[in-house]
Amino acid sequence: APSPSKRLVRGEVLPAAMQVAEQGYVNPKWEAARVEVRSRHVMLLHFSNESEPPMLFERVHDTDTWFVDVFAGGQILPPTVIYQHLERLGVAPDEREPYTTPVPPASVWVRMLRNLTAHTRDVDAQRSYVWQCISYGLEQPQQVQTPNGPSHEKQD
Repeated sequence: APSPSKRLVRGEVLPAAMQVAEQGYVNPKWEAARVEVRSRHVMLLHFSNESEPPMLFERVHDTDTWFVDVFAGGQILPPTVIYQHLERLGVAPDEREPYTTPVPPASVWVRMLRNLTAHTRDVDAQRSYVWQCISYGLEQPQQVQTPNGPSHEKQD
């Protein structure tokens, strides 16, 4: 593997590994792969199984703003599309900021953990509580419900 300071060269092919799994993240395993450098901002990940198409990775400019549509499988959307959606919902251009402000990574993790907590609550209370505990320290203290009874205030 190249050192972090090594410059990648167009056309260079580097060895790689990719963790793959069946749907539902069942039977995860590592597979050999290779990364083909197409440009400073574009790389292709080729799997050892040549019947699978390569995955394209394209880096956008660091200062560009892009949005992840969590309701469309994580589709990446440019600002113009978001502004059009907001306009259709009746949000005026001068009222966009609350809807377009970047979300800190910790907030994304907390939201994911809340979703896991809610999803597992009725099926496995103990697992639900584990997801809830993992979120400790990522947000402000609040009341939490233990699987065995009374709520308490979590500590950071």
